[in-house]
Amino acid sequence: MAGQPSLFRGSYTDSQADQDLASALGSMLGGCQSRVIILCIGTDANIADSLGPLVGTMLIEAGSLLPVYGTLDQPIHARNLRTRVEMIQQEHPGFLELAIDASAGKREEIGTIEIKNCGIYPGKALRKRLPLVGHMSILGKVEVIHSLRSTGHLSEGRLSMVYRMAQVIARGILQWERSEIK
Repeated sequence: MAGQPSLFRGSYTDSQADQDLASALGSMLGGCQSRVIILCIGTDANIADSLGPLVGTMLIEAGSLLPVYGTLDQPIHARNLRTRVEMIQQEHPGFLELAIDASAGKREEIGTIEIKNCGIYPGKALRKRLPLVGHMSILGKVEVIHSLRSTGHLSEGRLSMVYRMAQVIARGILQWERSEIK
């Protein structure tokens, strides 16, 4: 959400980004790991919007013990968001929701990963009216905001950047998860 300060902000190209992300998650969620679910928002129908499903798939393939929803095979996107989130909340009542999604920003922000202590409104940059998702969020800036407003969809995202950003986010979550188990 705009105006909410970031608890972490860094470039996916920073060699310490995954460790810094894990540390920020530890500070924010210390001791709550057993009560956290991951909601990865987006679709593989668009490269720039595939960040969330890529992270979800990577987490599951790496053997994350956290409940992870939203993958390349079973995405959570605009058409199914309300029903999927309601179902997930019924299955995990009282859990903290960590929402992961692609985001738009200024040209100089592209490649930035942010953690915020608030949920997100998926599709907001596209002027979609979707419900607030999550209690906390990880956003990856993959698109320039003015491009969205002129085309009405995510279009400029580069697969290599989105994929590398997803790797950093997944590694950061896994490092945090595994440090909490010890």
